[in-house]
Amino acid sequence: MKRKPVKKRKVTSHDFLASMSHEIRTPINGILGISALLQEMSMPDEQRKFIKLINSSVNSLLSLINDILDFSKIEAGKMPIVPIAFNLQDEMSNILETFKPIASKKKIDLDLVINNSPDYFLLGDLNRIRQIIVNLIGNALKFTEKGKVLVTVDCSKVENGFSHIIFSVKDTGIGISKTKLKTLFNPYIQAHDLRSNGATGTGLGLYISKKLSIMMKGRLSGKSRYGKGSEFIFEVPLKIENKISLLRECHITERRLITGRVLLAEDNFINQMVTEKFLKKIGLDVVVVNNGKEALEILEKDQFFDLVLMDCHMPILDGYRATSMIRNSGRTYAGIPILALTASVLKREQDHCKSVGMDDFISKPVTFEVLQGKLKEWLVEAA
Repeated sequence: MKRKPVKKRKVTSHDFLASMSHEIRTPINGILGISALLQEMSMPDEQRKFIKLINSSVNSLLSLINDILDFSKIEAGKMPIVPIAFNLQDEMSNILETFKPIASKKKIDLDLVINNSPDYFLLGDLNRIRQIIVNLIGNALKFTEKGKVLVTVDCSKVENGFSHIIFSVKDTGIGISKTKLKTLFNPYIQAHDLRSNGATGTGLGLYISKKLSIMMKGRLSGKSRYGKGSEFIFEVPLKIENKISLLRECHITERRLITGRVLLAEDNFINQMVTEKFLKKIGLDVVVVNNGKEALEILEKDQFFDLVLMDCHMPILDGYRATSMIRNSGRTYAGIPILALTASVLKREQDHCKSVGMDDFISKPVTFEVLQGKLKEWLVEAA
């Protein structure tokens, strides 16, 4: 009988954190979007440096929010694993590229070696795999002042339709003492508690990475010598996907261009401006409205739209009800593709999007690359 209130508190805590995440992600979406647009403009080097610092600081805040929410999801048993097909070599190269500026600034060598690189696609939760690798490389660079960080991927073991991938991140940093190694994957252990060069962390990154590796039927381990450096090894079995069909699908996508006319329903002025700029940069025609009621009125007057980007939480008429009314209208626009714009990370809200008739969703903060990639799936025309 005493356990029920505890369970209730956990659920309430998770929902509260998810709600706070939603409220924080909305302004972050605007800041990151404006920052991205400013970086494309001509400006003095000093101003560009300040813009990059803003972008870096906001991304750090977003990372902190994500860590806290992921921790909450894991503790509540609500962390889903969503496998997709991906090209391992391409993804690893992309990850390394994001860290090159940091390594260059610290004058540290950052190298990638892939042994027996697969010529097939793998099936796994790419976002979570990337999250683990990014965390390990980020830590390695943070605690290495000279020398190098070597990222090795071994793909030699193939068995029963699975490729057993071993990721290794090895650095020449300050290392961790034997005593502190015992608490390496405990929650709330801050980075400066393990290594003493003054750098700090959320205290959740390695714990979350460890839990994610287990959820993917893998394992994460670490070894270190104080003053000599550290090595973290992430092992995970990934299903081998059909090579030919996936490659053919990629080639088809590459031959297509995004075209069309988009109706954007968004109540936040800054997010309106940023998303509209992104859409026009892609090459799309855009009409902007402030709520679901205005979206319905526009569709009734002008039915020549190819897609609707629908914010979920808007005044007067929210995105959920507006979508349901569009689907049940019986009008020619009833079948138009509708993509949700949502700052919520709760699975039940994503399920709700689908239940009211939304075709897909884009999580805030929305980056240009994510928006462009998602629209490629819905707005394509042979070149």
